[in-house]
Amino acid sequence: MKRLILVAIASIVSTTVISTFPSQASANYYASRISNQQQRINQGIRNGSISPRGYANLSRRQNALNAAVLRDIQDGKGLTSTERYKLNRRADNISRSIYLTKRN
Repeated sequence: MKRLILVAIASIVSTTVISTFPSQASANYYASRISNQQQRINQGIRNGSISPRGYANLSRRQNALNAAVLRDIQDGKGLTSTERYKLNRRADNISRSIYLTKRN
């Protein structure tokens, strides 16, 4: 029951964050990437391959990435190449963590 509640909350949060992105090409890229990673996390919690503790860790990191993307996009300059590099690196690390957490 707790897992279903956590999955529902995570879905609502990710949908809310994704819908607040401005309509820029880079924002669409990060919105789809964040959505895909959140789906992978939700799938892992549903099938039991991600523990509640792992879910909390991945969700915390995913929410921090969401906040960083929003902050970088809304600063008025769009995304610089340095910001894109750092965001991609963080997203890659989270993706790798999802993969490893699901297989432990």
